[in-house]
Amino acid sequence: MGLSICCTGTEERALHLKAQLLSLSTFKIPYPVEFIFADDSGTDTVERVLEDLTLPFPVTYIRYSTLHPWSNSPYGCPSFGLNLAIKHAKFDAILKVDPEIFWVESPFSLIPGLFHPDRVVIGHAFSLPKGDTQRILKGEPFEQLEGKIKETPTLFLFSKRRFLLVGGYDEDFMKGVGFETEEWLERMRLSGAQIVEFPKLRAFHLWHPLKRSFLLQHQNERLFQQRLKEFSQGKPWVANQDHVWGDPAAISKLRVFNEGTGSEWGQSGHPRECLQAVGQPRD
Repeated sequence: MGLSICCTGTEERALHLKAQLLSLSTFKIPYPVEFIFADDSGTDTVERVLEDLTLPFPVTYIRYSTLHPWSNSPYGCPSFGLNLAIKHAKFDAILKVDPEIFWVESPFSLIPGLFHPDRVVIGHAFSLPKGDTQRILKGEPFEQLEGKIKETPTLFLFSKRRFLLVGGYDEDFMKGVGFETEEWLERMRLSGAQIVEFPKLRAFHLWHPLKRSFLLQHQNERLFQQRLKEFSQGKPWVANQDHVWGDPAAISKLRVFNEGTGSEWGQSGHPRECLQAVGQPRD
């Protein structure tokens, strides 16, 4: 099998993304893996970070236009970026993550047994406090990490084919302030997918400042309730039918870093002492 790890974000998460990629590079993975990042920044910050990394897996960097009519980029909407990244994936097995995910134990031996085209697997993320996050972002060694489980899931394993079937994430949801994931999961369920939680698929979620618009959150909640009502009335559960969703025409730059790297690795060239986690996430 092969696995495409997909996420989207802005320049504010460049160091978080770097920490995630370095943590991934410490694991031995016996099948092909790619990482795809859709950049909603409009700046070179994330690209410069990727230029300085030597990783044992390819990283596809996609920058898309903030002027694209369905990107909602002025509002920081993640739905368009995620759609773009996942559409670009070359494998059917998709692991959707946030840029702030940090791995201390390998999930990759679990994935072949967990993945099924008719299943969505929800993992658990544990929120790290600010102090631990700052040490990780500075590359300082640590002995043990502990965090509280996040109420909002950020780890999802699913099939790209089923994702395409339901029309991806609904791009009418704005700013990533909630409910776009819940609505997408409901459409996956209506399509016939089994939704399961698997606590052993787990990682830490690095701290970052919250920027939240309660007005947009309220708008998203109303839209979510409207969608649920429409579904109960038998209306189609395929999203984004009125436009080209995840439109590749929005791509302004596409680069592949570490292209041609092997599909299996053990030694990454990065000091393991910078990622020495002897503690484990608590259930």
